[in-house]
Amino acid sequence: MQAVKKKFVLYALLTYFLASAVFQSRATTYVPIGLGVVFHTVSGSVQFSSTAYATYGGYDSGGWRFYNVSMDGEENSSFWINSTGAVTVMHLLYGKTVTLSIVGAAGTDTTTQLSLYGYGEPQSITGQTSYSYSSTTKILSIVCHHSSTATVTISYVGEVDVGGPYGYTWNPFDLFSQYLRMGNLVGFITATYTVIMGEAWYGFVILIFAIPIYFRTESLFYVCMVFLLGGGFFVYLLPPAAWHIAVVFMVLGVAGLLYKVFTRERD
Repeated sequence: MQAVKKKFVLYALLTYFLASAVFQSRATTYVPIGLGVVFHTVSGSVQFSSTAYATYGGYDSGGWRFYNVSMDGEENSSFWINSTGAVTVMHLLYGKTVTLSIVGAAGTDTTTQLSLYGYGEPQSITGQTSYSYSSTTKILSIVCHHSSTATVTISYVGEVDVGGPYGYTWNPFDLFSQYLRMGNLVGFITATYTVIMGEAWYGFVILIFAIPIYFRTESLFYVCMVFLLGGGFFVYLLPPAAWHIAVVFMVLGVAGLLYKVFTRERD
């Protein structure tokens, strides 16, 4: 019987590692956008001042759209930018502020357009000649008359447009608004806990199942299996923010199973 149990534990470990490899291959992959990489628009270009990360980027409507992009500030699920000048993104939602360095020929005007998912008309803009915002397309258009390089600072500090009725805003829980606009009801409900507890919420969910199982079976084996399966489930389905606590539970699960194997051998 002991040999059968030992083989079963080893089989469970092998299954876990194979499943984790499959889960990891299907997890979201963030691609670094290195310093100096230039994205050409119809009559201009866009680049980042430091390494940015995105899951995907592509040419879209004369400009470039980056998904789940972040550089030195919070991540945004869809960032679109187009310009007739040479634009360098100096800051991207760093303290809810976007800073652009725009180069154009002296005596000429450049037009830069951008759109950030979940954000509407900014609270303030400095460094531009003029600007306009379309509430229909959610596109901000900035015009700069150049005698030198223009530094434009766009501030979204304060209210955040979530695309509801005219004048409707939701602040400060941006995560709520992102899930609502995507129609993700499960993500919205989960966010009510994660905005308060952080990623510890996901560990709490695992313990909700693990603790009753232990009281009922008084077996470490079943608890470890819940840790492994729960951790692997979160790595597969949830964003990277939940991976830290998931990895902790998976390590505990593996350690518990190894402990069971070696203590049984001594007996």
